[in-house]
This record gives sequence, structure tokens and C-alpha cells, in this order.
Amino acid sequence: MDKNERQEGQGQEKQQKSAIDRLNQGINLARDAKSTYEISKRVAKKLKRTKMASRGLSFASKEAQLAIRGAQLAIKGAAATVEIWGPIALIVGFIVLVIIIIIIIFTGVSAPPTCRGLTANPTTISNSIPAILTLENCSENVTYSWDLPQIGGTFSAPQGTTTSYTPPKVNSDQKIYIFVNVCSSSNQDNCSQYSTPQLTISKEDLFSCNGYCALGNRCESPDVAGQGTCPSEGQQRTCCRTNPGPGPTKCETNPTDCLKKELNILVGGNTTEEKRSDVYRLLSEVAAASRYKTLLKASGPTTLEFINDPTKGGGCPARVKPIGGGRSLLILYNYDLNGCYRTTRKSRLAHETGHIIRNGHMRLFQQFESQGYYPKDKSCYKIDNRFSPRYFINTYNTSFGASQGVSISGSNETLAEFIALSVIPSGGYPSRCTSGYNWVKKNIFDNYVF
Repeated sequence: MDKNERQEGQGQEKQQKSAIDRLNQGINLARDAKSTYEISKRVAKKLKRTKMASRGLSFASKEAQLAIRGAQLAIKGAAATVEIWGPIALIVGFIVLVIIIIIIIFTGVSAPPTCRGLTANPTTISNSIPAILTLENCSENVTYSWDLPQIGGTFSAPQGTTTSYTPPKVNSDQKIYIFVNVCSSSNQDNCSQYSTPQLTISKEDLFSCNGYCALGNRCESPDVAGQGTCPSEGQQRTCCRTNPGPGPTKCETNPTDCLKKELNILVGGNTTEEKRSDVYRLLSEVAAASRYKTLLKASGPTTLEFINDPTKGGGCPARVKPIGGGRSLLILYNYDLNGCYRTTRKSRLAHETGHIIRNGHMRLFQQFESQGYYPKDKSCYKIDNRFSPRYFINTYNTSFGASQGVSISGSNETLAEFIALSVIPSGGYPSRCTSGYNWVKKNIFDNYVF
């Protein structure tokens, strides 16, 4: 072999070696792409639960580019020699498959659901004063899951947008946060998490109030000061007693007899006379409107029950169940003179008796649907497609209604809200809703003004 042949052979050998080196480099880069893809995949699962999904897409894009670079180097190396086309084809196919998998995974990541915020009221709470927690303006088609803090306690609606949190009794003040997970209904791994402001669980001292403890430093009219002391709960609280009269009506015997005689309401179960007296007093104030009183009595006999159910939470929740023949069962859950403002209790009772009147007077209710309900006063209504009819007056919390595990309707709840707002107006309602307000004022209260 002459000198030229040897040089030519050495050049081909170097060229082949260079091609193999480039191929090996491409294979190594492909392996790196595979390794980083596995990392990307694990990271993606975590990113789906945060608002950083877009960073995952960017990360995947960079790794896909790395895989492409490896493929390009492998192809360049393959062009230098024909002996290794078979392995090249396998390597290129593998790299393309990696790229496709990465694209499928990361293009499937959607933005996590969002809410405008999470409110808690009040922020100083105790076992007798729960916090009302509310998520505001969340994305559609989502689920909710409230996380109990380590200290424990109970939620009234662990999967609702609104829930009450009742903490356990504590020996000293405790600082906590409560978290809620908001997840896409179609992908339970795609979630956002929100936190309350810092909540303070106050120690509850022993107290000896012979009535109820007002949420403030004075009793609400027309109630009077009681005897004994109340826990401070971070603010001054006054011991109060329900004032039995004078008023629109005055019970001459006992509240159970008076509820039956004057309002056709039968009290069932066991509860304190203080609570029966409070219900009688509040309803008798609303019954100063003679037509309302007539409609309520004619809808009876209505059965009234007091039930303690920790799962319902605080805030004095209530429910009306139709029991046939136009009659109703009124359930007052956790009716707490210490934990609910008097105005809250009165408004709640007025609302629920609106359902009782509706059950006993269906023709009157149908008139409201045609004359005082949506689409009249459109600006007063919001839409919730979970229910039918789906139009609710703006003041009604549809999420709270749904969290109680009952079927609600827009027209039914709106009539009850109009009745409650006519007794205790709020935020310009109901007078700003001309058609509904005038219909209720005329047909329920006979133009009586509270």
C-alpha cells in the first residue's frame, strides 16, 4: 500500500470516527433528554396544583429543544457513514416519541381555577362564636374542600363555597389559618389553594348569664339587661334577657301556648323556655302586619323543632320542609342566643316563614312568579345555573343554600328574601326592586311599614 492509499485510509477512518463521536454525542444528549423528561413529568404533576403551570410548559419546551438537538447531531453523524443507519433509525424514533409525549403531557395542563378571595367573619372566634368563611367569585365547574386546622374543630359545609368553622374549646388563645382547595371538576389534580386571614381562637371563661350574651356592650332593643357575667371573647359582652313585652302581642301564659294560639305553630321536642320565648317575641313583631299573620296562621299548623347539629355550624341556620297538605316543618338548627345577633335571628325567621306561606298558598306564590319575579327588576337578580328557576335576588347566598344539602329554587328563595328584607332592609334592598317589593308589600304585608 503506497503512501497516498495509507493517507486516504487514515482520512476515512478519522471521518468515520468523527461520525461515531457525533453519534455518541447525540445518543448522550437523547439520554439526557429522556432523563430530564422524567424530571419534567414529575414536576408537572406538582405544577398542576399551583399557578406555575406556565413555567412547566417552558421547562418542557427547553427539554424538547434539547431532544431535537440530539436528533440533529445523530442525523449528522449518520450522514457520514452508511454502516450505522439501523441504530440511527431506532434512536431518532425514540427521540421523536419522547418529544411527542412531552408535548401531549404539557399541552394538557390548564390554568388552575381562581377565586377573588376568601373572607372570614369574625376573625376572633370561640367554640360559641364560629367564623363564617366565604369564597368569592370563583371559576365555574370547580369543587371545594376545606382543610381542618391541626387544632381541630368542625365545618358546617366542608365542600361548600360558604361554611362556618366552629373551633374546639381552648385553654389559651390560639392563632390559626384555615385553607381551602379549589379544584377543577374535570381534573382534581388541577387546584388552587386559598388561606383565611389569621384567626384567633379565644379562651372561653366560665360565665353565669341568666339570659344570653350580646355580641357587643349593650342589649339589642327591646331586650333588657340580665344578671350575671359573659366571656369577653376579646371584646366586652353584655348579659341580656329577652323582653316579653309590651309589644305588638303579649303572651299571657307561656310562649308554647302563645305560638300555638296566635300563629298556629306547634313546638315539638325539648328546648329552653328562653329560646321559645325569643322565637315568639320575634315572630310576633313581624305579625304586627295583620295580613302576614293571617297567611302564616292559615298555612298551619306548622311544627317547630329545635335541633342541635354541629355539622350545620353557627349563624342560626334554619330549614323548612313541606310535610303535605300545604303544611310545613320549621327546623331551627343550633338556635343560639349567644352566637347570633337579634336582627339575624329575626331576619332568618321572617325568611323561613316566607317558605311556610308559600307552601300553604301556592296560588299566591304563582301570582308572585308572574307579577313580582324575574324578568322584572332585572338588575336585582343574579343567575346560578345549578338550580331551576335559576334567577335569585342578589342578596341570597346560593352557595350557602346549596351547602345545606337541599334543593332550592330561584323564585321560592327570592320570595322568602323579599319578605325578610321587607322586615329588615339591607343595602338598599328591597325598595330598589320596585316590582317585587311593591308586590310583597301589598300581598304579604298589606302595606304595613316596619
